[in-house]
Amino acid sequence: MQLLPIVEILANAETAVERARWLLTVPDVVVYRDFDPIRLLLQERRFLLGVEYLRMRHAVLHATRGADGLLPGHLAGALDDLRAVMLRLSRSAPDASDRAQSDA
Repeated sequence: MQLLPIVEILANAETAVERARWLLTVPDVVVYRDFDPIRLLLQERRFLLGVEYLRMRHAVLHATRGADGLLPGHLAGALDDLRAVMLRLSRSAPDASDRAQSDA
């Protein structure tokens, strides 16, 4: 499968900070379309937190909404928690992110 240019940006990311920033900003349609190649890239780079966040975003895309159109509370909460962790990582210094990546 040919990678979209936006996924190539992830492939060229050198730090966990760059990967976290990419994951926070990539459109849902890219997560849906290229889930497997993105997951493989993150696994190859041992960015396990990123794999977990990607899986949660993917699960949310497939989740049935309630009558109010909202996600079930447990999914919304889990996504919010992971997003908060990714946001903290995205705001950290690159050298700290590499330590956090290996701790994940």
